Amino acid sequence: LAELGRWPGAHGSDPPSPIEPDWKKRRKDAELGLATAVSVASAHTRASLEQLGVKVPIIITPYGFPVDTFRSKTVMNDGPLTVLAVGSQDLRKGTPYLLEAWKRAGLKNARLRLVGRLNLSSNFLARYAGLFEHVPYAANAELGAMYRGADMLMFPTLGDGYGLVIQEAMACGTPVVTTPCGGGPESISDGKTGWIVPPRNVDALVERLRFAAANRDKVFEVGQAARARAERWTWRQAGESLVSALSRL
Repeated sequence: LAELGRWPGAHGSDPPSPIEPDWKKRRKDAELGLATAVSVASAHTRASLEQLGVKVPIIITPYGFPVDTFRSKTVMNDGPLTVLAVGSQDLRKGTPYLLEAWKRAGLKNARLRLVGRLNLSSNFLARYAGLFEHVPYAANAELGAMYRGADMLMFPTLGDGYGLVIQEAMACGTPVVTTPCGGGPESISDGKTGWIVPPRNVDALVERLRFAAANRDKVFEVGQAARARAERWTWRQAGESLVSALSRL
């Protein structure tokens, strides 16, 4: 609801639907009440549970990178600078901040591709007409090529348990700009394997976009470092880490 105030009319006349139905929330509450330990993938999720009063140990085990499913690019892309955003495009994912940043950045010879359901009002999107491409749906088998064809993935989320698109892009050698409101801090060393920016900060997004346009070779290097990071934390390592953490309880 706070985002509706920041972006009037972005979601049309009706408020956004709940992230989860009430029955699912009740089931989760019951599961948490039975738990003697909880495993989560990010510090952001742990903080959310602690705010709800969960007192049992909460283990953080980041998800493994899908390095076998998503192969990496090996050469820098030519053609226009391509920035990608994958997933639901809505208020919670921070899409209005990205669109506004893209408009303000005023990049030449660049394109922004939004992949996934576009859950913003037509009146709001009219402000950014002609500034982005929209791909309503992409099968999983198509995503790898999309990541590799992009210079950078933007994921300015305001709240995610993790955000698997971060890891998918990094596995493809495409660096990610994201916020601390998800799995970014568990996946990314800021400035080395990607970038972490404050949530709801258009200026920070503009800065990253302009940097990418002026330093495509550096962005490619960061992407290669992202792939190397992915190879050091596969699902096997993640599973072993979880088993080890649970055995210490």
